[in-house]
Amino acid sequence: IPIGEKFCPECGRIGRISPGEGVGDMDNPQKKRGLSNLLEILLLIGMVAVLAVLVSLPWTIPALTGQHPGMEGNWFYKHLTVLLVTGILVEPMLWQARSLMRRVGAGKPFGAPVSRALRCMGVECLLLAAFYAVAFFWLLRVIMLALAAALTVAGLMLFVFAELMQQAGEYKKENDMTI
Repeated sequence: IPIGEKFCPECGRIGRISPGEGVGDMDNPQKKRGLSNLLEILLLIGMVAVLAVLVSLPWTIPALTGQHPGMEGNWFYKHLTVLLVTGILVEPMLWQARSLMRRVGAGKPFGAPVSRALRCMGVECLLLAAFYAVAFFWLLRVIMLALAAALTVAGLMLFVFAELMQQAGEYKKENDMTI
């Protein structure tokens, strides 16, 4: 690429740039930060929604399932337990995802803090998967096994991504020292 020109990975063009402008949106930090802000807001809304659902469970379970406390089979308590544990484990995952978006928005998507957050999310996925596997024997619902399998795969993939981000951070640190 000639001096004074940049390659745009989005459109595949090479173009001449002046100070303050770029080819396409690749030099537009406002657009990148805007997307990070939007995702942070959506994750915050998700966290509030999970808390609202958790608080409303004693009223929404009877309304949606027709099961009330003390009824035969204790389905109310089974549903309540599964949904409470799910919400309690999902809330920190949303918190970690929000912290990841903050780091991405700040231009620091690699390194130990990102790797640590991804590992925490992986552990939370595996804990939820283990809970669903046990809940299958309690609820006798095949969906619990399907969720356990999906969450196990997601948790393991988060560990892979955590290692990738850790190594990318090390490469970036090494690259920054050579310049």
